[in-house]
Amino acid sequence: MRLSVILSMLCLVFLISCSQSDLWKELTKNPDLTPPVVSSVSPNDGETGVAVSGMSIKVQFSEQMNSSSVNKDTFYVVDSLGQKVNCAVTDFSNSTVFQAVPVSSLSLGSVYTVFISKDVCDAAGNKMKDDYTFSFTTAATPPASDETDPVITVTSGGSALTNGRTITPTSSITIEIIEENYDYCDFVTNTTIFNSNNYLVSKNYDNVTHKQTIVITPDSLLKSGNNLIFCVRAVDLSGNEMIISITLNITAPKTKQKAIYVSTGGDDINNTGSDVNHPVKTITEGLKCLDSGSAGECFLYIETGIYSESVTVKDFINGITIYGGCTNSFADTESFSSKSSISSTGSGISIDNCSNVKLSGLSIVTHETPLEPKPVYSNITVVTTQKFEINCCDLQGTIASGSEYKDATSLLINSAANVKITNCKVRTNYERTKSYSVSGKFKGIEIKGNSSGSEVCIINTQVATGNADYASGTSVYCLYYDGASNNDKVYLVNNTFDLRGGSIMQCVFFENSVGGEYYYDSNFALGRFNTSLEYVVHLSDPNMKFKSFYGNIALTNFSNHNNSTTINNPACAFHNDSGNNYENDFISYSAFDYCPKSTLGHSISDGFTNCIDGKPYKNMFPQNTSSDYCDMKGNARSTSGWWEVGAFN
Repeated sequence: MRLSVILSMLCLVFLISCSQSDLWKELTKNPDLTPPVVSSVSPNDGETGVAVSGMSIKVQFSEQMNSSSVNKDTFYVVDSLGQKVNCAVTDFSNSTVFQAVPVSSLSLGSVYTVFISKDVCDAAGNKMKDDYTFSFTTAATPPASDETDPVITVTSGGSALTNGRTITPTSSITIEIIEENYDYCDFVTNTTIFNSNNYLVSKNYDNVTHKQTIVITPDSLLKSGNNLIFCVRAVDLSGNEMIISITLNITAPKTKQKAIYVSTGGDDINNTGSDVNHPVKTITEGLKCLDSGSAGECFLYIETGIYSESVTVKDFINGITIYGGCTNSFADTESFSSKSSISSTGSGISIDNCSNVKLSGLSIVTHETPLEPKPVYSNITVVTTQKFEINCCDLQGTIASGSEYKDATSLLINSAANVKITNCKVRTNYERTKSYSVSGKFKGIEIKGNSSGSEVCIINTQVATGNADYASGTSVYCLYYDGASNNDKVYLVNNTFDLRGGSIMQCVFFENSVGGEYYYDSNFALGRFNTSLEYVVHLSDPNMKFKSFYGNIALTNFSNHNNSTTINNPACAFHNDSGNNYENDFISYSAFDYCPKSTLGHSISDGFTNCIDGKPYKNMFPQNTSSDYCDMKGNARSTSGWWEVGAFN
């Protein structure tokens, strides 16, 4: 056999073996092929009256560069005669901003041209497509000497650091320096608040605003004590310097607890949150103070009020219960009537890698202001959590007046083995002033990625989504269940599903779901839109079977209850709302009162007996403090006679 054939076969065997290795992944992953571009320059192209001394030329690239490729040969300045100006070229900020400082003063009233060669390359080795040049003209007369010092601002947690300020041992410190001809900054670290070398520094320079931002984060903890010094010095190219020295007090590290109290009138710095008289101020600080590592469940008690923050609940492997709607004294939780409000951007609450999470008494709204379409998972996102329960919570969707968002989900649950949603109000969109231009998928609740044998329970909950101004092609779902398996148990009981507009609208959609134990009982479906709707419940597999499909009511603009080939519809009915009685009883959209107890008469005889009593979900139905089966306000519901279908206030 020829040697070349043998080598070819060996290479083939090597590549096949590599296909299972990390090396193959490295070889086949998408490389960075985008060439860098110049995003801003200083002085500006065509700028006049530029100082002849104490100045620098800065170039900012669109991405991090290979700093060795930006040097005197690829980044240089020439005068009007084409002669190179002797400059010191340096990496000014994070390999994205580079600076050329003339060694001697420039000439008055002269034109200078800056060249950036296309041979400069980014960190992946991509070169610019073309050379880049720009010019500026120096001042005709000698400028007044620069005697202005750089401006320094030092903050922590968004508040200015001043003498006597107290901060926590985990606080990060932000330094902002505004100076057009900024040269460098240093800060004392050996005798100040930082433990030796135990800190991380990130720098960012804005070539347009001439602002240098330096964020210093302790790698472990800051030193604890009083009257500790933090000193900052900034210098410009004219030699002007500004020095700020701040005396700080740093609290001792807090002892983590199993129960923490949060109040808008609390104190994140001086309070431990371990008792009702010393609550912390923010939910984020409260979570930091919880002992998530040791055995036993953690508890967070949140007083009624408004909390403007995004909350991350992560790695509570022994469980966490978060009670909102607590009274001022924390003597009681009133989750039926009172709420602790979380107002945030992005996801209001993100839950990740927890074993047993319980939420109650929370009201969550997400704010979005960008003027371009963007995906938003609003309110709550749950990922890789063994068990998730939410009770008496209002998920109010997204406030996005003047802008739009697409593919939004109010409650997204991904890979949670057991889910229980009771007595909640859920909607995807909030009040809006701008019509949609881009279609997408809008879901009140989305559940996907569950492992086989999951149990999902949604009871006595109102879900509303859709809007008449949605773009053509938009899909709207109250509940989108993706991937139920043969061993799953799904209980959808006594809910109100409210569709308010879209091209494709389904109250409940089961995708890629087969087998399992499914109960769809005593639900009320509303299609408050002129377009006729085909199904209340739509199945991607029409052969999917339900254990029970009983006592459901829908308005007459639905053609069918479901598309199943196996389900009978005992006691299921359509209600004619031609007189808009439901709309007349509708109290207030902005107040989130979806489905008030109305005069529609959507009731069934002996509904509790036939729909709930004796079913496996009976003990999951919401009860008030008197152990009565109740509505969304905690009022007792009679279990005999006529049972009003759906969740209502």
